[in-house]
Amino acid sequence: MVVYVDALTLATLATAAHAAGLTLIEGGRLQLRPFPSPITRRLSAKVGPGLRSVPWPRAYADLRDTGVRGEEAAEHLREVMER
Repeated sequence: MVVYVDALTLATLATAAHAAGLTLIEGGRLQLRPFPSPITRRLSAKVGPGLRSVPWPRAYADLRDTGVRGEEAAEHLREVMER
């Protein structure tokens, strides 16, 4: 899972992880990343308290970047969104 955090520095990402009770583990599957661009932040949608969803093309691009299973998930997402 990739979680985007409204952060400009690694220290801010670390603070967000600590506030959520998260710790770094070897081989972990959760990634905290800063929003990749101001436009992604503006186009994200609130889906719950403190939780926003990025536009599907952003999710598609990130999934393609995560490896074989991510590529399969990205293609499934594209197929669903283009229907």
